[in-house]
Amino acid sequence: MKLLSKERIGSKTLKRHDPPKTPYQRIMESPHTLPNVKHDLSKQLEKLNPFVLRETIRPSPPPLMKRRCSRFMSWEPFVVRRQR
Repeated sequence: MKLLSKERIGSKTLKRHDPPKTPYQRIMESPHTLPNVKHDLSKQLEKLNPFVLRETIRPSPPPLMKRRCSRFMSWEPFVVRRQR
């Protein structure tokens, strides 16, 4: 969101912003970007899969609060009990 204008009304300042855009949208709208760069970026965007990207950026966390139960040799949830 870029600031388009600021207008002072008494003690308040009224700010007007343009609608939010992604960096990709800003590059595509820019007259300074070369057409072949725009074409390459659009091809790259078509190949991206948001679900795969999410997993590479933030892999699923390991199971929390588990411990090895030596009696049964299996994994059981670890339960914290309050003592009274």
